Amino acid sequence: MTYNPNYSVGEPQFRQPSPSEKEKIRGLLNWGVIFFFVAAVVFIIAGVYESVTYATLKAMSDASLKDFLGSAYRNATREELELAIITYLIAAIVLLVFGIVGLVLALYARAKALIPLEKSEFEEAGRYLNLLTVMGFIFGLVIAGICIFKAKELLKKSAVRMSMSTMAVSTSNTPATSSGEVHRCQICNSMMNFNPQTRMWFCDSCKRYQM
Repeated sequence: MTYNPNYSVGEPQFRQPSPSEKEKIRGLLNWGVIFFFVAAVVFIIAGVYESVTYATLKAMSDASLKDFLGSAYRNATREELELAIITYLIAAIVLLVFGIVGLVLALYARAKALIPLEKSEFEEAGRYLNLLTVMGFIFGLVIAGICIFKAKELLKKSAVRMSMSTMAVSTSNTPATSSGEVHRCQICNSMMNFNPQTRMWFCDSCKRYQM
């Protein structure tokens, strides 16, 4: 392990997971992408169905449309009948938009999370997982959001574990002062870490070295 001067407590970073964890994360992200695609197909099929239904109802005669809508519209005018079936058009538009967004998100999740993970670019892979988790719950039939959330948690756990290990190594290499106390920052009074490579003290809070 090497000293990381950019690490700060309370700011989780995405680091390299173990091979087994990487495989689990890759599988979860794969399922997230798949369910984005599945949701998109379901939304588009439902949107097309609602569009066809609207077109069919609009082409009906007033009498047939009144029979379809029920007794509540028995004495309705043509304008009232068209207003009643406009909900099918609105539903069609909403479902088609959801389908298109789902397809875009599937491609986005693959490009921004899955491919970087396969290239071992873990920081890049984790950067958009919060956004994709939220979008998965909305546009991915919830299941996509659950899969991506679990992948994010696995990636974050590996980061925390490595960061804790790095801090432990840094602490073990930290020389004490003549009084037996470790150095504190002259600016913020936070405990400082000693970098054996530069032979200088580093403050995580101020992000600067001191003698």
